[in-house]
Amino acid sequence: MAKAKRIRRTPTQISDGITIEDIKAGIKTLDEKVKSMPKTMNTESLEKANLESDGIGNVVSSVLKATGVNKVVNFIAGEDCGCDERRKKLNALLKTPTLCLTEDEYNALAEILIMKPNEIGQGGILKMRQTYARIKGIYIGDLGTCGGCMRTLYKNLQVIFSTYA
Repeated sequence: MAKAKRIRRTPTQISDGITIEDIKAGIKTLDEKVKSMPKTMNTESLEKANLESDGIGNVVSSVLKATGVNKVVNFIAGEDCGCDERRKKLNALLKTPTLCLTEDEYNALAEILIMKPNEIGQGGILKMRQTYARIKGIYIGDLGTCGGCMRTLYKNLQVIFSTYA
């Protein structure tokens, strides 16, 4: 029998009157949305999305690593095949576009980004992940949920948010 996942509320969630049932319902809704989203590729074998890098060179590099092509190239051409330089040039030439925030996203981020990253509740984390996935045009499942990934996501959204001031 699987052990039930423990859910903790932040002090902000408690003071806002958010119950454990509200959080469970939010998680269930998120799981249903993720399951219903079309997957265009098998993302399990890909590296986790690097939130700081959004150039096409990084996308090409990730695909080559996931498919094993980079190992073949390294075997034939050696470790210094010039891939890093090409990746950097592609990143400089073709950055993936960032869509504009909607008014709802802007207002939600205004409330979320005044908090410290470790104070943000499940609802705020979900909104951050959904917003970033939409404006960057990436699959939400590619965004990591560990503490380091969330801090990076928080910083990236701060940079994007600051362009509106």
